[in-house]
Amino acid sequence: MFGGVDSSLFVGNITYVPVTSTYPAVLSWGINVASCFYGETIIFLTSTAGTFDTGNSLVALADDFFATCMAAIPGSYYDNQSSFIVIPSSSIGNMQPLNLTIGGAVFTMDVAAQLVPIGQDSAWDGNPGVQYGTVGPLGHQSGQGWDFILGQKFLERYYAVFDGEKKCVGLAYTSSSDSDYSMMSQSPPEREKLKLKKSLQKRVRESSDSDTNVKKPKKRTKKHKDSDSGKQQVHASTTCLSLNVQYRKGMSLQEQCLHIAHWIPQGVDMFCKLTDVFRVAPLVEQREAAEKVDHIEDEQVKNDCEAILKNISKDEEA
Repeated sequence: MFGGVDSSLFVGNITYVPVTSTYPAVLSWGINVASCFYGETIIFLTSTAGTFDTGNSLVALADDFFATCMAAIPGSYYDNQSSFIVIPSSSIGNMQPLNLTIGGAVFTMDVAAQLVPIGQDSAWDGNPGVQYGTVGPLGHQSGQGWDFILGQKFLERYYAVFDGEKKCVGLAYTSSSDSDYSMMSQSPPEREKLKLKKSLQKRVRESSDSDTNVKKPKKRTKKHKDSDSGKQQVHASTTCLSLNVQYRKGMSLQEQCLHIAHWIPQGVDMFCKLTDVFRVAPLVEQREAAEKVDHIEDEQVKNDCEAILKNISKDEEA
């Protein structure tokens, strides 16, 4: 945007800093950075001048600053052929953010911002399959009045204001200031799956949070639990056996149960619990066996059978 500030494009406040007076950084959009850390590794602690450069894709640090940063990444090295830092895959998980203090606020290049996206090696004139970094050497030692360049890989994370009238530069966080390397490194279909997974995980967390606000029911006694269990068992069994009454006429109770147990899995009644259905047929068989021998060894089974058959009889009469 030219000639103004669009508040819809950033979050929080804009941090303004004056254009540096240090030569030669003053010849461009130069500022002073108060300090720079790579994780807990100190890159520099004194006010240091450098420039913004929208025409530069990378972030460049004075050679000694860059060497300190690279030494903090195990196994990394500078590839003179491609002019990139090469980062072993085994070191990515231990990489740290690059934090710059500007105008009293900290602006961060997270791990994803420091890595060339997977699959873009050729676009950056690199070798396929090699993980390159976006921070490189400036070509001279620090202390020369131009000790860093903040190019695309930094600027794309923030909302930047270049105010020529007031001779200052402003930076603000945006929704893209933080990123996820696991997302960046996936192919498009895999990224969509990962987005869906994260969305579902978020919904689960939200659902879990809402559940904690639901009033818990009063504690039930063992007597109440036993009573409820019996009612639920009879109700579930009756529901299963009350399907398609007209079709069942002329069939024995055992045939009806077996018929339902056979067809339920194929979608006759998707609301019926299969475990309840499969319990019915054995109960009926035991009931019929009991009628022949006039006793049942398990009294609970006998009571279950009688309750179920009583409901079946009512259903048939209806």
